[in-house]
Amino acid sequence: MKGTGLQVIERANARGQRSDRRLALWGCGAVMVAVLLSSLVTLWLIHRQPVTVSFAMKQTLDAFYQSAGKQSLSPEQSKLLSDRFTNALQASLADYQARHNVIILVSPAVVGGARDVTRELQRDIAARMQRGNTVSVDKDTQP
Repeated sequence: MKGTGLQVIERANARGQRSDRRLALWGCGAVMVAVLLSSLVTLWLIHRQPVTVSFAMKQTLDAFYQSAGKQSLSPEQSKLLSDRFTNALQASLADYQARHNVIILVSPAVVGGARDVTRELQRDIAARMQRGNTVSVDKDTQP
């Protein structure tokens, strides 16, 4: 009888060890899934974070005033042209910022590391000025 009792205890321990192993495997699996999800969320948040770009506002304004100064305009026409330029500039900056998820800083405020988008914005402003409105101009929709 002593041998039989020992066998029953060994079988019970073996079953307990199996359930402990299963529990440990499930725990490891749950931790791995949590780490994977955490990594994916972190990457998604990093990707959504806006990037800083620079824009040479002074250069753009100087170019406009130089171009406008070459024209012989009345004060009323000059005011209308200036207002149209201001509206085109503001709309272009706002559209670019929204489309590209960026923060636009003027060039003197940037020490380094930011991509310069001045030419791209100047082209968009010029297209808006030629059309006489502030409709967004993308590369794909240009005539």
